[in-house]
Amino acid sequence: MRLLPLALLGSLSLGACIDVPPSVDRCAELERDLGDCLGTATIGIDCETLSERDLSRIEQSVDFCGELQGILPTDGDPQSAACRTLGFGCVSPLTPAPVSRPTRYPVVLVNGIDTSPLFNWSDRIVEVLRRDAGVDVHLATLPPYQPPQKRAPDLWRRIQEIVELTGADKVNLVCHSLGGLDCRYLVSPGGLHWDVEADQATIASRVASITTVGTAHFGTPVADQLLGALSSSDQAALVDAYAAIVGDWFTAEALADDPDLRASIAALTPAQAEAFNLEIVDAEG
Repeated sequence: MRLLPLALLGSLSLGACIDVPPSVDRCAELERDLGDCLGTATIGIDCETLSERDLSRIEQSVDFCGELQGILPTDGDPQSAACRTLGFGCVSPLTPAPVSRPTRYPVVLVNGIDTSPLFNWSDRIVEVLRRDAGVDVHLATLPPYQPPQKRAPDLWRRIQEIVELTGADKVNLVCHSLGGLDCRYLVSPGGLHWDVEADQATIASRVASITTVGTAHFGTPVADQLLGALSSSDQAALVDAYAAIVGDWFTAEALADDPDLRASIAALTPAQAEAFNLEIVDAEG
């Protein structure tokens, strides 16, 4: 098992010493196979520095895909895991490292559509924010595969807990993917206050800021395709394949049988996003 990453790293590092260029087509195909194995679309193999022998070594590792997956940590997305563990697929920063300083109010990290590594906050992010930046960070892990109307009440309860725990007047929300819609629904005049025993001004007063990360504010065609795939058994198989690639655990059968799951996907369609934006307007301030 431990020989696999060593062989893979060796093949990647030794490639720069060999002048014989590999077949570009073969290299591209191998990169796709490795991406399928690790569950990420981008790996970052440099085809110009690898020889045919290097590619053969990597091919042998891909043949043992199950073992290769087993050595990768589940904390974070597959590409960053491959970078930390195997040393490839790493992305250089585009800007200098920011200057760290604590925030005035606690930071609450809100997860995306589910609690898988792709849509939840990595423990490493929490650790770095606390250790290096001195930020008071808390998690709001909302129920997976439910629409904002059902998740926002849980977010409100979590905010109240954090305010009571820390003694702070309000919090900063950092909301990933679907969590961005939850956070907007939370404070909007057209949102949560109609569903709970709290007025909109009270709810909004507990939120200092909202930062969304990767939220489909205008919807995504992928959501339409997932819902449309239920009309055909062949297309339903694509749902299962897509779910396996992105790291989710829902299936076409679950999508057909679970109304909350369908509603959470539907919330990300362009049509529903347009209706959501008309009703869930921003809170003042």
